[in-house]
Amino acid sequence: MAILLIFTIGACSNDDDTITGISVTYAETKIENTFFEEGVTSPPVVDWKGEEGTFSSSSEIVASGDVKIDENTGVISWNRNMPLGEVEIDIEVANSTYKTMVKIIINTVFKEGVFVGGYNNDTSNEPDYSNINIDYYIHFFDDGTLTLSKPNYPSFSGIGTWQSDGPNISIRYKTTESTSEGLVMVGVITSASSGTSFKGVWGDGGFDNGGNVKIPKGVFSFYVT
Repeated sequence: MAILLIFTIGACSNDDDTITGISVTYAETKIENTFFEEGVTSPPVVDWKGEEGTFSSSSEIVASGDVKIDENTGVISWNRNMPLGEVEIDIEVANSTYKTMVKIIINTVFKEGVFVGGYNNDTSNEPDYSNINIDYYIHFFDDGTLTLSKPNYPSFSGIGTWQSDGPNISIRYKTTESTSEGLVMVGVITSASSGTSFKGVWGDGGFDNGGNVKIPKGVFSFYVT
């Protein structure tokens, strides 16, 4: 159930010591968002205590253009480039007499998606991602499982499981190309105006105590299709 919060700031009345000023109520102050999906809020309920004012924000995510706030209605909207994890948005609501601040959090979680990309065998300290062939598809499912496929090689298949911690993704998998039971991938999903990518290290032997690939075999690079 959403918790409704009212933020009020203003001047005290000399007669009854009650606080007067703008009150703003959004239906949700922490919004759950699914990765790679657009979203929009309903307008907040506002008591301007006089003339109507405007909404504005100097938060970085608003400056980037990934989140927009309607200056007249206070409606918040966002595009598909929202980063994974929590993003805080500070909104100023003001008229010529009063102003107040409202904090909204958008928590974006990764649930499922299809990425296309590939792997190489570069284990150097500065691996080259540019020489990776686009051969594979990874299909993440919201139950924590995944499949791998190679359209040009129908006999290939792979299955696995995945876990996320914000933008960090850890994968255990096996394929018809390998007899190993310890194949793993550790990478990060990033979103930008140029697209969404999943890059990291793959290898064998499972994970070490720090959650890293125990025996690195190379790097991988995938993109949202």
